Amino acid sequence: MMCSIRTALLIVLLPIGLPVQANSIETSQDVPLPLSNQTCSFAGHFSQQRLLSGIPTPLESAGYFYFHCEHGVVWSTAAPIAEALVLQKGGAGYIVKDNTFQKLSSRQHKFLGDLLNSLMAGEQDELSKRFTIALLPDASVYRLTPKQRSLQRGISHIDLKLNVELATVQLTIVDRNQQHTIIESTQDTQFNNDQEPVEACASVESLRLAICQLLDK
Repeated sequence: MMCSIRTALLIVLLPIGLPVQANSIETSQDVPLPLSNQTCSFAGHFSQQRLLSGIPTPLESAGYFYFHCEHGVVWSTAAPIAEALVLQKGGAGYIVKDNTFQKLSSRQHKFLGDLLNSLMAGEQDELSKRFTIALLPDASVYRLTPKQRSLQRGISHIDLKLNVELATVQLTIVDRNQQHTIIESTQDTQFNNDQEPVEACASVESLRLAICQLLDK
């Protein structure tokens, strides 16, 4: 994975190794995240930078996403390559490339789906099961530090910066080797909760019907 650019959120699938100690933070822990869960169905765009040691230029990608609180998320990279990741709410996942799809079955992919769906749905309780949540001193960034040893082996911490007014989320994932992946997503469209999710998904730029149908597969 270090040698190629994969679908944006696959950066969470980190190699297993020794855990890294996160820097101590002098704040209260498990503070509430200002995540909105009032909208069940929405879409937007994202950009990603992957900062790897020994490579001076960040690896960059961009694309579009669709989220439904009961069905899951479609995360589609439009550039530099066209590729999509479909993560169902129940944990099943698919990667789509060149008009073919492959089912994902590893525990890492299940974690990826759970994490992304919990963040986008604003599920504080689910996030608190996996992470200690602290507010950093600048009062605009929340740090999620893994509680579980299996997560500590791959992730040092995740920093979450929210801008409720602009509907943007910046996610910085720091792996056990202190390499950074920065993802910024912006919500562009909200759909009526009674609108059929596959239909809503297929209306988003670059999200084809065949990809969206995997939400219900």
